[in-house]
Order: sequence, then C-alpha cells, then structure tokens
Amino acid sequence: MLKRALLAAAAAALIAPAAAPAAGTFVVVDDRIVFTGDAGDDSIAGFETPTSIRFTRFGGAPVDGACDVSPDQQSVDCDKAGIIAVVLNLGDGNNIASVASSVTFPVFFNGGNGNDGLFGSGGFDTFDGGPGNDNVVARDGRAEPVECASGTDTAITDDADPARLLRAGRGRCRR
Repeated sequence: MLKRALLAAAAAALIAPAAAPAAGTFVVVDDRIVFTGDAGDDSIAGFETPTSIRFTRFGGAPVDGACDVSPDQQSVDCDKAGIIAVVLNLGDGNNIASVASSVTFPVFFNGGNGNDGLFGSGGFDTFDGGPGNDNVVARDGRAEPVECASGTDTAITDDADPARLLRAGRGRCRR
C-alpha cells in the first residue's frame, strides 16, 4: 500500500507542471532568459554588456529573480554565457518592451492583453501583441513574424518582409 502511494506521488510530481515564475521576475530557464510581467503596466528595456544582458524596468514593482538584481531593484544583469534566446512574457496591462539592436539573440515578445509597444532587437524576433491595440517595430533587415490579435495593431516592418508574416488574428494588422 505504501509502495503504491509512493509510486503515485512520484508519477504525479513528474507530470505536474512546473511552478510559473513570480510576476516581475527574470529567470534563466535552460538556455533562455525569461521575463514574466505582472498584471500592471510593464516598461522594460534590454541591452547587451560584455558579459550579460541588462534589463531595466521603468516603474512598477521591483524586479526579482535568478539574475543579479541592482540595489534599486529596477535592473537585472543576466549572464549571457550559454543563452540562446530571450522570452518576454509581458502579461496583462499596457506594456512597452524595447531590446537594443546590440542584442543578437532571438527575442520572443509576448505582449498579452492590453495596448503594447514592442520594439525588436538585432536578432530574429517573434512578435505576438495579444489582444489590444498594439504597435510593433520590426525593422532590422530580417523577415520576422508579427501576430496581430483582436484590436487594431500597427506593425512597422522592413519593406522586404513578406506580407504573409503579418498574420491577422481576430483584429486588424496595419503595415
């Protein structure tokens, strides 16, 4: 009986989803830097230093997580050794995320619900504004996917970007 209960508990632990990072945190998950925003408005900017990717949050709750947090709790330095991508899960709220062109890792921008401004990096980016009236800037000489959901979204893309990369969800995507 005890053996069966232990096996059931072990099986449940293996199939249970991992706990989601707390809101407002930067963590390293495998080979990715992942930001999970809070329910309010997030404004973050990222740029590359010789050894890290530094993110600064303008206002909002203090940042936290596995990366080195500044004394004012508004910036983090995430070691870039072994990193292959950045994932910005901004969540609900009217969010702004800008990543400098010096960052050449792929960046996945997930705007969430709200009116978001997403400004791409120097790497291959993927944009999903989510529901709301979003503005996306994807001008770096690469054809990059831009997902427009409900609301009226505006995407400033490279002239050579194929129109098929601007996918309209339930709303309109203006180019």
